[in-house]
Amino acid sequence: DPVPKHLPWWAEQGSSKAKVTIGQLLLHRAGLPPFRRFYHEMEGEAAYKDAISALELDYEPGSATVYSDIGLMALAFVVEELSGRPFEDFLRQNIWDKLGMNDTGFNPSEDLRGRIAPTEIDTVFRHVQVHGEVHDENAYALGGVAGHAGLFSTISDLSLFGQMLLNGGLLHGCLSVDGTDGEICVPGMDESVRIVSERSADLFTRRFDDSASRALGWDTPSGRSSAGNYFTSEAFGHTGYTGTSIWLDPELDLFVVLLTNRVNPTRDNQKHVALRRSVHDLAALAIQDGTVVKRSN
Repeated sequence: DPVPKHLPWWAEQGSSKAKVTIGQLLLHRAGLPPFRRFYHEMEGEAAYKDAISALELDYEPGSATVYSDIGLMALAFVVEELSGRPFEDFLRQNIWDKLGMNDTGFNPSEDLRGRIAPTEIDTVFRHVQVHGEVHDENAYALGGVAGHAGLFSTISDLSLFGQMLLNGGLLHGCLSVDGTDGEICVPGMDESVRIVSERSADLFTRRFDDSASRALGWDTPSGRSSAGNYFTSEAFGHTGYTGTSIWLDPELDLFVVLLTNRVNPTRDNQKHVALRRSVHDLAALAIQDGTVVKRSN
């Protein structure tokens, strides 16, 4: 669908921007710039929608692949329009609650601060050490809930999410709160939970075409990927600016969640780049019941 079908404010009728599709937003081929420092000038959803509406494209939609925070912001607005509910409510009802992801959400309460790592010492915008609130400035100015940033979670919750994706959109239930024999399963459930169809899971997690490494919303390994050298061409994943990442490989039956904190005390730290690759290589090479080889692409 063209984006204006769901977001009438998106662009003027007849413009190149009006032809941008939902698929191009997911593939980062919409012509949008990577980001804008809107937070210096505005706050709140209405102001951001006006700013995105007025934004000119950097390139012809579909002609290049450039990661864009703004495209992901727009996708959250699309979800709200289609579902008729706030973005966070939609996610909680359709994913987190169904999988038992009880530690996942936006804008965590004050009593959770002791479980949350502080991030950057912000000397430019907030003038504090950011702790217990989203690091990304645009997400903060949007109220902490955005399509591109602001989600807090734990290894336990993301393991449920990762196993669901490895299973093609489904996660088995288990009555034991702690699972059985190390199995990752929905605690307190005696039946399986399906989040998306196997067809949809496959559609979104495989590389879209040979022009770039992107899948729909996800990335796939290529070259000096953050997934390292041994995750296969079937793998898919995503990274986060503060150092977080999740990479999943159905062929190796493996996923790795990495929650680092590389922006504490400053975003100038780049050591997470090599660290990510090393962690994923070590995880893949630890497999003993199958053959693990270097990826060729």
